[in-house]
Amino acid sequence: MQRARPVWRTRNNLLEHFRWHGGKLGTLTVATYERSALATFRTGRRFTFTDLSSGEDRIGYFVRGTRKFLSLSPDEQYFVTHFRADDASYPKRLWRSTY
Repeated sequence: MQRARPVWRTRNNLLEHFRWHGGKLGTLTVATYERSALATFRTGRRFTFTDLSSGEDRIGYFVRGTRKFLSLSPDEQYFVTHFRADDASYPKRLWRSTY
């Protein structure tokens, strides 16, 4: 069964995250940043965690080899953030992580 494709809540949300994280991911355009998030969704290892800053449960995807991390809303309908983690142990350090 194919999963639904998540989206950013708003165009401004996408642009804001691209400005924050696009350079570190090596994505030069908003379109390549969005494609990177989708590729991480398709190929990353899925796990759950709780976001300490909001207290909200999240779904995470992580590609260990590239350290690409993706956070989604609990229903996996919306991207929350996408970035390259500083190290491969990042998902294990998240609160209540099942990684």
